[in-house]
Amino acid sequence: GMLATFGGLPSQVDAGKPLYGDDVGVKADDIPVLFNALLAAHNQAPLAGTYLDRRDGESAAALLRRVHALLRTSLEAGIPVVASIRSFAALRAAPAAGRGGEPGKAGGNAPATVPVGGPEEFSWSGIGAHVVLIVAVPRVLETWQGGFAVRYADPWIGALAEGYVRSEERRGFMAVKGAGETGFAWKDNAFVQLDAPGLDLGTSRLPWYERSFFTLNYAVGRFPNAP
Repeated sequence: GMLATFGGLPSQVDAGKPLYGDDVGVKADDIPVLFNALLAAHNQAPLAGTYLDRRDGESAAALLRRVHALLRTSLEAGIPVVASIRSFAALRAAPAAGRGGEPGKAGGNAPATVPVGGPEEFSWSGIGAHVVLIVAVPRVLETWQGGFAVRYADPWIGALAEGYVRSEERRGFMAVKGAGETGFAWKDNAFVQLDAPGLDLGTSRLPWYERSFFTLNYAVGRFPNAP
C-alpha cells in the first residue's frame, strides 16, 4: 500500500524520522510530501499543502470565506481535499501522560499547554488529530452565512459523514499551528472550527466543564494560489 511504499521516506518536520509512524500517523506538513511521492510515481501533477490559519489583519469571517473558496477550487478541479483536523481543550489541571499535546514532544521551544487565564487553573492543550477526505462543500457561501456544511470520507469508519465548518467570533480560543520540531506555535483565534458529531478525537473522555473543539488545521489539494 501507499504507507508501506512511501511512509518510510524522511519526514520534513521531524529530523531522522519517517513520514509515517504507527504511533503518530503523518504530521500535517508531511501529508503533501507523502501524496506527492505517490503522484510522482504515476507521473501525475503534485498537490499543494497549506495551513488554514488566519492571516495578519484578516477577520474571522474573511478566513471562513477564504477556506470555503480554497476547498471549492480543488473540488471543482476534480481533486478531493485531504484535511487535517485537530482537537483542543481547556483542561483544568496539567494534562496527564497521554492526555494532552501532540503525540511526542511539542517541538521547538513552544509549551505543550498555555494558560487560559481567569479564576480557575485551566490550560489550553492539544488532545488529538485525524485526517479525512473532504468530497463536497456548497458551491456558494452567502454573505450572511457564518459557516457551511462539509461532506467527508472518514477512514476510521470507511464511510461518508457530514460536519459544519464555522468561524468562532464570540469565544476566544487557542490552537496550535505547526508540528514536529519546527514551526510549532500557539495562535489566538486563528482557525475555523469544525462541528463533527461523528468524530471523537479524544474529547469524549473529558469532563463536561473542560471546553473542547476541533479546528480545520491543514489541507492538501489543487490550490493554484496557496502559499
